[in-house]
Amino acid sequence: MATADVSPYDPQSVGTGAVVTYRGDHLVTSGASIVEAIDAGSTDGAWLLPEVVTLHRGQATIVPLSWEPVDAGSDAKQVDSLRRRATELWTEVSGACQYRHGAPISIGLDADTTDPYAIALRRSGARRADRWTFGDAAVVLVVYGEGIPAPKSATAVQVVPLAWVTDTRKRPAVDVDLAWTWADVVEAADQTRPNPEN
Repeated sequence: MATADVSPYDPQSVGTGAVVTYRGDHLVTSGASIVEAIDAGSTDGAWLLPEVVTLHRGQATIVPLSWEPVDAGSDAKQVDSLRRRATELWTEVSGACQYRHGAPISIGLDADTTDPYAIALRRSGARRADRWTFGDAAVVLVVYGEGIPAPKSATAVQVVPLAWVTDTRKRPAVDVDLAWTWADVVEAADQTRPNPEN
């Protein structure tokens, strides 16, 4: 299969990395389109857009955006391209959220946090999380990986109940494992992809 034809959900992407807005070298959707679909409330299904799969963890919907494995291969040009595309998508999603819903609010992920959602994010490997209010939901842009200066390992958008991030007097317990891997993403895409022959 030529690089230009490789889906971000191809099993080889578990080892090489992926950015959901690209199919090989072709841009197939945008961060703005992802945010528009989230804002329209399209997060209940297995696919947010025809090119963007979702994962569901209890009341949380996770929209994986990128995966950058530590050892993404020996081709420096390919690794640089993957990191650049992942950063561009994060920036585009953040910008679209800001355009629609204002400046983000950072979710503190310090080791001593008592916030149940922040604790769940930390357990899932998050190192940064910015949130916006979209109606009755919180939309959270998450960066995963070891602390800076280490490169990020993944990015995703989480759509969660607004009470998880706003009710500071009595936040509900977050009894859901928010962890995911790109192998989970590939499996979800494989199991839920509509049959192209239909």
